[in-house]
Amino acid sequence: LTLYIDGEVVGVSSTFDPSQYDLSNEQPLKIGFGQHDYFHGSLADLRLYRGALTKDEIRQLGNWKK
Repeated sequence: LTLYIDGEVVGVSSTFDPSQYDLSNEQPLKIGFGQHDYFHGSLADLRLYRGALTKDEIRQLGNWKK
């Protein structure tokens, strides 16, 4: 997993086998609801995509405001 902020890589997780994780559930997606607390702050331009974006697509999205 790679985390991008404004089109730049800011974090990379160690390699893992996604088949070892069952992420299926019957619950709706709730952004900002954590296991122990709620998100306190603001979000701007939050987007969800059906699949992974390429590095070039992410960089292009990160340059929209520059």
